[in-house]
Amino acid sequence: MASTTPAHCGLGHPSPPLKTFSDSGAPVGSSNYTTLTLFPVAAQHNARIITVNRRNYPGSATDTEEDLALPARAAQTAPGDAGIAADMLDFWRARAHEIFDFLADGGFIPIGWSFGSLWTAALLAFLEDFSAPDVQLSKSLRRVILYDGSLFCLGQPLPPSPPPQPMIDPAPMRPEERLARFDDWITSYFPHAHPATPESLRAATAAPLAHPPRTDPDSARTRHTPVPHEAPPADQLLFRATAPHGTAGAMKERWLHRVPGQGAGGADWRGLETWFVLCEKTYWEAVWGAHMMGREIAERREKGEEVREVRILTLKGANHFVSTACG
Repeated sequence: MASTTPAHCGLGHPSPPLKTFSDSGAPVGSSNYTTLTLFPVAAQHNARIITVNRRNYPGSATDTEEDLALPARAAQTAPGDAGIAADMLDFWRARAHEIFDFLADGGFIPIGWSFGSLWTAALLAFLEDFSAPDVQLSKSLRRVILYDGSLFCLGQPLPPSPPPQPMIDPAPMRPEERLARFDDWITSYFPHAHPATPESLRAATAAPLAHPPRTDPDSARTRHTPVPHEAPPADQLLFRATAPHGTAGAMKERWLHRVPGQGAGGADWRGLETWFVLCEKTYWEAVWGAHMMGREIAERREKGEEVREVRILTLKGANHFVSTACG
């Protein structure tokens, strides 16, 4: 497939950058099953579940210094630079193309979990730009799911006086201490009010539930790829390169406010379902992101604007690691 992505976006790997981490296999005796592709109970539901690790996670390609040159430059550039903002959109178009290249004909539902929901948001934003002569994805891509991603991934603003978040806490601490605090926070269960308010977010975050207990922190740590202490983890770098330049918000404008029609190769994406799945007792960033997304959609419709159909669903009693807890 010919790539529409600029060369500086880092698609020069000799092999596909995304690799399958686990695969439940096709249901026995079925030829019309749905494949759930989860970007970090199959047979009885006529489904096949494939988990895919994004770059820098076990099995997939590791970013080189050249791959991360643009994010590194963007992270050091003050907001308001139009050139960097455009370059970061190109960067995420490249990440979306990697997912597009990974998918194949046959009833797929890509799911981006946690920070991975930014990848599925990018797929939604740039899907119209891609085409595959031998694959009719517009007929087999059934829906796209953003699964418990943060407000940042949804292009939503912070609440007033936001609760603490260990990874962006300005207090000085050793990298291993910051990571340990993050693991404790992200694996906890929080008694959120729904709908959320800034006050309820702060109250819930200050009082995580004792029961059920936190998800085994080892399950959380498996997502961290060891890196030299002097180099920032790639996810942190991507956050610092993307957030200040409004990239997630610009992608949201493409996938939420612009109802797609005929895309590249004649593909028609107008009927593509989009879900946001929220875990009820998850970290506050996801709760506020879902709340603000629902409010924005309602306000846009009241003004008569055309917006994409987005279903916001809640997994009752679940924390951010419910998928790990379920095996």
